[in-house]
Amino acid sequence: MNYVFNNEMRPIELRAVNFCKDVPSLGLVTAAEAERILGIRKEDLSYYRARGYGLPYFKIGRAVRYCSVDIGVYKAKFEEGSPSREYAKNPFIDIFGRGIIIDPKTASKILTLSHKHLNDLRSDGGGPRFIRFGHYIRYSMDELISWLISGRVTPIIHR
Repeated sequence: MNYVFNNEMRPIELRAVNFCKDVPSLGLVTAAEAERILGIRKEDLSYYRARGYGLPYFKIGRAVRYCSVDIGVYKAKFEEGSPSREYAKNPFIDIFGRGIIIDPKTASKILTLSHKHLNDLRSDGGGPRFIRFGHYIRYSMDELISWLISGRVTPIIHR
């Protein structure tokens, strides 16, 4: 049985697929939430992004999101007596197993985007790869996370 996978015909073994609605959060936070957690103004976070230093972030379309794991590392770097730690290239490496399929509503909740924004990304061809089951749209967690990592920006200068 073949399904359309991002406009390509590719077979999918259904016994390897787990359809999920209750998927744990990736720990993505907005700039306003990062401001509250770190005590750094949103404007300063924006300034740091523009200058290429500060906290790693994800660019999702026009939205900017920070990972709570990176926020913890960033805070630890500035606490007195804590060892210097590096940011992980993929902070989500062990969160999800293979074969998890989710619906667009759950995907938008995980990415902390509106459902409309995710639909706009899909229709423009710039969003994560999707699976079409008849007229239903589904996302693979592996594809969602790899797309998210492709938009990760890690500053060159760490202060």
